[in-house]
Amino acid sequence: MLYLLLIGNKDEKKILKRIGYLFATLLLSIFVVFSLDYQPKIPLKSLLVNAPLFPTQWNNKFNGVVTVQWMLTRDTFSSQQGAGFASTANLGRTWNNGDSQSTPQIIQQIFKYRHSIVATIGYFVSKPEIIYSHKWPNFTFKGNYQHRYPSNWNYKSTRADQEHIVCAMGHLDSCQLWFYWTRYGQYILEVRFFAPNEGMDSDTFAKITEQIDTYITNQFKSAR
Repeated sequence: MLYLLLIGNKDEKKILKRIGYLFATLLLSIFVVFSLDYQPKIPLKSLLVNAPLFPTQWNNKFNGVVTVQWMLTRDTFSSQQGAGFASTANLGRTWNNGDSQSTPQIIQQIFKYRHSIVATIGYFVSKPEIIYSHKWPNFTFKGNYQHRYPSNWNYKSTRADQEHIVCAMGHLDSCQLWFYWTRYGQYILEVRFFAPNEGMDSDTFAKITEQIDTYITNQFKSAR
């Protein structure tokens, strides 16, 4: 009996060998899949949109027509607390209505990771509703879950590997805090719209994300 335990059964060895081959094949497949969505290495600043034509008017459910004058107010090198888990670098750009203290506000944030595998992990663990589950009304345990995800979202990136849209505060037809959380290989994009009084519908927010996503897509294409 002890002899059999020491040398093992030949059939068992064959099974273990096959399991080893399957495991190695699985690891290789994972590596290949995540290598295929690897994006060109380009400076983060080149992924920040220049001179965007964001919507300057939209209908608000409670306040009627909202009119804004977007102004680039600052670039930042540090992320919001919690966002961009395990990222190696990040850069942001902010637009406000008139001056840096005014709202509505749009923030674009780019996070860079060592590899797309790490970025995928960061994408899931740093989703807005996870990171800010203690902060924004629609994300809390007793929050308005039904107002998180727009059912009529009509824009889909042609370049992104994963994308996620969620409303953190307010109703879907007049959201006061939108998030667009999107992964391109080893990069993650966050677009945030914030307006405590001038909420925005999902169609208008889609126009903002489309401009930024299209710009980033073209930057990656030209870097090939």
